[in-house]
Parts: sequence; C-alpha cells; structure tokens
Amino acid sequence: MKRILASSIAALSFAAAAQAPSGPAGAPPRSEVLQACSDCGEVRSIRRVEREPRAPNALPEPAPSGLVASIPLGGGKTTVGSSTREERRRGPPLVTYEVIVRLDDGRVRIVVQDEEPVGLKMGDQVRVEDNKVRPR
Repeated sequence: MKRILASSIAALSFAAAAQAPSGPAGAPPRSEVLQACSDCGEVRSIRRVEREPRAPNALPEPAPSGLVASIPLGGGKTTVGSSTREERRRGPPLVTYEVIVRLDDGRVRIVVQDEEPVGLKMGDQVRVEDNKVRPR
C-alpha cells in the first residue's frame, strides 16, 4: 500500500513539474509569447519574379517567327502577315515579388505579392498579414 501511494505521489509531482512554466518569474509562458505574434519573423530573401502574360484561351505553343499565313479550311479568305503583330499584342511581363520570411517560431513562409516590398531588406523584422509582408 505504501508503495502504491509513493508511486502515485511521484507520478503526480512529475506531471505537475511538466505543466509548470519554465522561465523567469513574472514572465508570460513561452506558448503565450509565440501566440502573441505567430506571423512575425525576419526577411531571409526578396526576389523579383517576371513571367510572360498568357492570353485567356492560348495554348502553350511557341510564338511564330517570320512570315505567317492563315488558310481557313472552310474556304474563307487567306491572310498573310508578319509575326511581329503577335508580339505587339502581348502585354508587359507580369511582375511579382517572392519574400521568404523565417518566422519567430522556426517556420518558413514564402509570400508572393504583387506590390514591391518598399523599404524592406534582408534581416528586417516583419509581420505577415493578409498574405502581405509588413514592417513590424
């Protein structure tokens, strides 16, 4: 009976020690600190990414070069022209910015945003809000 009582007391004391906060007196527990800013971290890299815009129904075909002739199968009018018209129809390249943030809890977040992250550089402390990187 004494052994059962002693082992129960030992088990309870270990469980209580595991639940007790480990840190300086008066400081909030570590889990509360992480929850206070779970989306805060440090900028690891900023990269500008350019890609060509796609036409809404375009297939991924190579662009024509030189002289282009169009012969309709239904017997319509044949057209001949330069492929440079095709190049003029394309818009400017789409630009996005990829920001890699190492969060305070150790996770890594890759944020792709349309606006240039003005005033941010590697090593800056930031917060990720609404899939945008903002200074802290």
